[in-house]
Amino acid sequence: MIWRRYQLGIYTNHVQSYYSYTGGATRSFVEDILCEDGLPITLSPLYQGDETIEDVFVNRDPRLRQTVLHPDDTEKYKYHVADGRDYPRIQGQPGGRTSATGYHVIKHYNADDMIGKAFNTAESPAIILRFGEVLLIYAEAKAELGEATQADLDRSINLLRDRVGMPHLDINPPMDPRYADDGISPLLVEIRRERRVELFQEGFRYDDIRRWKQGKKLEKPDMGIRWTPEAEARYAGAIIQTSVDPDNGHTYIDVYKNTDWADPVFDESKNYFWPIPLNVISQNPNITQNPGYDG
Repeated sequence: MIWRRYQLGIYTNHVQSYYSYTGGATRSFVEDILCEDGLPITLSPLYQGDETIEDVFVNRDPRLRQTVLHPDDTEKYKYHVADGRDYPRIQGQPGGRTSATGYHVIKHYNADDMIGKAFNTAESPAIILRFGEVLLIYAEAKAELGEATQADLDRSINLLRDRVGMPHLDINPPMDPRYADDGISPLLVEIRRERRVELFQEGFRYDDIRRWKQGKKLEKPDMGIRWTPEAEARYAGAIIQTSVDPDNGHTYIDVYKNTDWADPVFDESKNYFWPIPLNVISQNPNITQNPGYDG
């Protein structure tokens, strides 16, 4: 609906260097994407598991493959600037672009805006506000007010699903067991999931988690692809840490294990707020610091 244009010789950018960053999508995000029958992986008989990265993409919402790089799409997207290597590549492997999780992000990626371009001469447009966000805001507001109807979903969430050929969201969806303890309705679970999938890497996720008072989710470790003996051979040279998921007994890349960020803490008594800058407080004695930031 609103976007910013960049044009060589007038105003340019270098955002592709951020879009192709070396972190990667997390296992949590990838597993949150529905199967093509409209059910979460915890409920769908179509889910093929995650023994290989190719398995992860089978029978899933097309937006997964539009967001995360499938190995077969490397040439299609000219990833990474058509260097001819096999992807994914895990951090520690020599050459090419590597990922900490194994899930390279392809959303926004535009090799044509990097190949042969000098620093800060790219022309990737910037999204200010897009219609998909408006539809998601509408659906969430209706559901939070307890006023959502099937007609509301059909004029919002289901327009997004029509775009990718996904089944419509029903007003009474089943509860994904992974979210049964969040204290919200199955409908809100699915609307929030849709927001996560549709708006991935558009700058909303952290604020959404805080807005939903779900900060404790930020304490969960960032995991990557499943790590098997076959994966170890396939990604020879990778330098990673791994952990076993106690729920399924499988091993996964554990991005921050044995680092300073291995045990993140979200203090619910303070971290839903930002500290107020001291220069603001000094200019107005009626403004007091937010809780937890006085020390």
